[in-house]
Amino acid sequence: MRQIAAKVPCGLSTVVRTLKRFSETNFIADRGRSGRPRKTSLREDRLLHRISLSNRKLNSSQILKQWALTSNGSVCPRTVRGRLLEIGLQGCKVIFSDESQFCISGNQSSACVRRRTHEEFSPQCLKPTVKYPTKVMVWGCMSSYGVGRLHIVSGTVKAMDYIKILQNKLLPTARDLFGNQS
Repeated sequence: MRQIAAKVPCGLSTVVRTLKRFSETNFIADRGRSGRPRKTSLREDRLLHRISLSNRKLNSSQILKQWALTSNGSVCPRTVRGRLLEIGLQGCKVIFSDESQFCISGNQSSACVRRRTHEEFSPQCLKPTVKYPTKVMVWGCMSSYGVGRLHIVSGTVKAMDYIKILQNKLLPTARDLFGNQS
């Protein structure tokens, strides 16, 4: 046994334990451990899967409420999240996107100016304004993995323009943030 332990990079006790296990079970692999029993059955897990796919916008607490109506078991939202991860449904791969307009020229905020009665048109008491300030529309996105690309939008955005922005900017950002995972 010492010769085996010397050839295989492991301790003597590991070799003894492995040979004993092989003589008892004819297998080298670890035996199954008892551990804590699952709170949910396979049938309940399938039901949970169907509920989550029927409305993908539900959070784990809302899924749990629907699931509790048809299931006998009582579990916490963390268990629901764990079961959904086992199934392959991930809730953290969400991207939030929005567009916003920024004013580049001209300060559009109002200002209070203190003046005396005879200083009505004094240059120190006037605030110059621009009738049509320069504005820029910017689209951006973010997720729990980081922020995405910014896109400067020209003109007004119609439905087809927005779809092009999503295809050309959101999908590459999703690939950058999440990789090629589904």
